Amino acid sequence: MKITPTFLGKNIFEIPVSFYQKKGYEVLLFDLDNTLDSYRKKLPSSRASSYITSLKEAGLTVIIVSNNQKRRVKRYAEKIPCPYLFHAGKPSPKKILAYLKKIGADPKKVLLCGDQLLTDVKAGNRGKIDTILLSPLGKEEAPWTKFNRWMEKKRRREIIREGSVPSWEESYEQD
Repeated sequence: MKITPTFLGKNIFEIPVSFYQKKGYEVLLFDLDNTLDSYRKKLPSSRASSYITSLKEAGLTVIIVSNNQKRRVKRYAEKIPCPYLFHAGKPSPKKILAYLKKIGADPKKVLLCGDQLLTDVKAGNRGKIDTILLSPLGKEEAPWTKFNRWMEKKRRREIIREGSVPSWEESYEQD
């Protein structure tokens, strides 16, 4: 099975709250590094804090889901404040699905937003959760992420070339 996102996007900050509402999403899972903020940013930027606050004010549940260590994720998430999963084990969806079950969320009403095919999108595909593949916010990355980028480069190009995956904007306009 090919790894394929549900939607494509540049970054989460371009997506209006109304997109999530129109699509029927109630829970948003955000990867942390290079999705919400730079890999090196220890605390949330005002842009990330404001965006997440606007989503929460609209009644959406936002959860940070990261493969990073507890200290990094906790420090970041608590400043927003926002629930979080650290050492999420992506691309395995087990920890994510267990958490969704614990909070009573329907996976059909969940969107996982991330910048990597091999972790974020693959976890969503395996867990039958919709995904949006975003461009990374920065160029600076951990060594294992650089390896993943190299591994996923061909598939990312295929997705774009095929034109089979709609951007969030295209999907939004069609409804």
